[in-house]
Amino acid sequence: MAAASARMLGCERIFMIDHQDYRLKFAAETYGVAPINFDHVDDPAQHVIDKTRQRGGIISVPGLYAAFLHGFLFGDAFEKGLQFRMGQTHVQRFMPELLEHIGNGRLNPDVIVSHQLRPGDAARGYELFDQKQEDCRKVVLIP
Repeated sequence: MAAASARMLGCERIFMIDHQDYRLKFAAETYGVAPINFDHVDDPAQHVIDKTRQRGGIISVPGLYAAFLHGFLFGDAFEKGLQFRMGQTHVQRFMPELLEHIGNGRLNPDVIVSHQLRPGDAARGYELFDQKQEDCRKVVLIP
């Protein structure tokens, strides 16, 4: 949905970085992103710089982030002219605007749903997503 939102807001070029080829392939085919797999390039940031011939830009980390950050060299980011946009997503603040975009057809979240399960299968849904099985992107529970 980050790629869908970026496209809707007018971003011309989007780089998507992930470990999962199936998610990268989906984002490339659906939203025209330039996919970068952490496991296939030594330095994703350098890869983006090489592809854009720029040292400035915005790094966006939307949603929920719970990983430990280490080895972050603030001076390197400063020298590259990077901007950081991140934080817990403020769902209540953006919900009316998102619903409006969905209602007028500018944003279609249904496309990312890969699995629809009954509530009794919720544990299986979590397992599918956690274990990256069956190309699981998003599970929706349908009563």
